[in-house]
Amino acid sequence: MTPTPSETARAYHSITKHHVFRQARSLGYMDWENQPNPFRRYDGAAEVELPLGGAPAEATWGQAKGPADGAPVALPSGLVQVGRLLELSLGLTAWKEFEGSRWSLRANPSSGNLHPTEAYLIVGDNCPGLPAGVLHYAPQEHLLELRCSLDASGARRLGALLPEKGFLVAFTSIHWREAWKYGERALRYCALDTGHALGSVDYGALCVGARVLPTTGWTDAQLEQMLGTSQGADGLPEWDREHPEALVAIAPRDSVLESGGLELATDEILEVLGQGTWHGTPNALSEEYHDWDVIQATADAARRTTAQPALAAEARGPALPAGLHGPGDQRMEPLLRGRRSAYSMRAGVSVSLEVFGEMLDATLPRSSMAPWRGWGEEPRAHLLVFVHRVEGLSPGLYLLERNANHGRRLRDAISKDMIWGPAPGLAEAGFGHLRLSLLRRGNCESVARAVSCQQDIAADGVFSMGMLCDFAGVVDADASAYRRLFWECGVIGQALYIEAEAHGLSATGIGCYFDDSVHELLGLQGDEWQVMYHFTAGQSIEDERLQTQPAYGHLEGRLK
Repeated sequence: MTPTPSETARAYHSITKHHVFRQARSLGYMDWENQPNPFRRYDGAAEVELPLGGAPAEATWGQAKGPADGAPVALPSGLVQVGRLLELSLGLTAWKEFEGSRWSLRANPSSGNLHPTEAYLIVGDNCPGLPAGVLHYAPQEHLLELRCSLDASGARRLGALLPEKGFLVAFTSIHWREAWKYGERALRYCALDTGHALGSVDYGALCVGARVLPTTGWTDAQLEQMLGTSQGADGLPEWDREHPEALVAIAPRDSVLESGGLELATDEILEVLGQGTWHGTPNALSEEYHDWDVIQATADAARRTTAQPALAAEARGPALPAGLHGPGDQRMEPLLRGRRSAYSMRAGVSVSLEVFGEMLDATLPRSSMAPWRGWGEEPRAHLLVFVHRVEGLSPGLYLLERNANHGRRLRDAISKDMIWGPAPGLAEAGFGHLRLSLLRRGNCESVARAVSCQQDIAADGVFSMGMLCDFAGVVDADASAYRRLFWECGVIGQALYIEAEAHGLSATGIGCYFDDSVHELLGLQGDEWQVMYHFTAGQSIEDERLQTQPAYGHLEGRLK
C-alpha cells in the first residue's frame, strides 16, 4: 500500500536516526569536486546594492525581551532599513582562512556552515529605494537581485496587500547543500536552518525598529509561485531545486496581532505577480550530485498542501510573565555580528544560576519577545537539560516544559523511575515560572557525551540539551508539521546562541546524536515524543591557527 504523507515523514525520521553502531547513510567521504556553491546568483537580474556600514543600530539586548520603556531608534525606512536588517540577520559576519582555504561565516547559523537557506523579499510600493516585486538576497555581495518586476499599477496593488510600511520575507532550502556532506539526514538540517533564519531575522528586525509577524493563508505550491521556484520553472536539475519553507512579514515595531498570524490575500498576491516580468537565470551549484531518493520523497510528503489558519493566542499555551532583561543595555548589533558556533569548549567552566535561568527563560515562546515574534504556533518542543556546572544548581538531568499543557502526557510517557523534583534554588533566584524538573541527580557529563555521538563538546559545556518534541500525533495530523518541529528547535537554538553571546559564553548546535539512546534514557516507548536537536553552551576554545578577515572587505568601496 502507498504510505500516507504522515507515514512517509515518520518513516524518514526513523530511517535517518543515528545509532551507536550504525549512523544514517551518507557518502562517507567528502566529494570536494562537487561541493555545492554556497551562494545562489541570478544571471541577468537587475542588482540593487544595499548600504554597508554607516551609523550603528541602537537597539539593545534588553529590548529583545519584550516591550520596553523606550523603542529603539529606527533607521530611515526603505533601502537603508532593509539593508541593515538583512546584513544583521542573513549577511556575512567574517571570513576565516587556514592553509590556503577560505570560507565565510554568516549571522544566521547553519549546520556544517553549508547554508542551504535562500531568502527572498516580496515588496510593494511602500519601501523607498526598492523596486516593487520579488527580490533575491545575495549575501556575499550584500545586494538584492530583481527576480520579478512590476509596473506602477502592480506595485500599488501589491503594496495594498502587504502590511503598511512592510514587506514579506520568504525562505527556501536547497537540500543538496546539506546532503553533499550529511547524506540522508540533510532534510532535518535544512529545516533546522530555516528555524535559525527565522530567529535571526527577528533579531535583525529589532535592530531597525521593526518586528516580524507570522503569516497564514498560503500553501507551499503558492509560495513557490510567488518566488518563481516551482519545479522546472528555471530549468534547474532536481538537486539544485529550491524547496519552499517559511514566509513572514516585516512591519513597524508597533504592529500587533490579535490572532496567531497575518492572513495573506494569497490569490490576489499571485495575480499581481503573475502579471509581472520575471528576470534572471539561477547558477548551477555543482556539476554532479548523489541522489538520496528518501529526501525527495519526504520533501514531497511534508509539503504544506492546505493553507494554515491563524492560531488563537490561547492555543499557544498559558500566558507567560515578561521576559527577563538581565544586562539589557548591551547593544544587539555586536551580539549578532559576533555570534559564532563553537567547535570545542573549555572544560571546568561554570556559570551562575542567574545566567542559566535567563538563558532558559529566553526559549519560552512569547509573541512580544524576539526571536518569537514571528512564531504563530503552539510550542511543541521541550528541553532535556544535562546540567554540568551551574552554581547553586545540582548537576543532573532536568526537563524544562515549554508548554504546560503537555505536562501530564510527558509524565505519563517518561520512566516512572525519574525523580520529578523541583530544581533547587530556582524559585529563590527569581525563576519560579520555569517549569524545570529534576529527573536524575548526579554528574551526567559522560551520558551527555555518549548520546551526542561521543562529542566532548556536549560534556565540556556548562550544560547541554536535547530538544524533545511532541511528534507522532502532530505529524499524523499534518505531515508538513514535521518540518515545522525542526523550525521551532532552530528558533530555540538561535535564542540560545544570542543569550550565550550576551553573557560572555559561546554555543553550538549538535546535529549528530543517537536519537533512540536519548529515548531509552528517558524510558520512552514508540515515537509519541522524539528528540530533534541537541545544543550546548559554555566557554569556547578559539582555534588560533585560523585567520579572521572582515566580512565585507572585498566590498571596501561600498563601506562607509
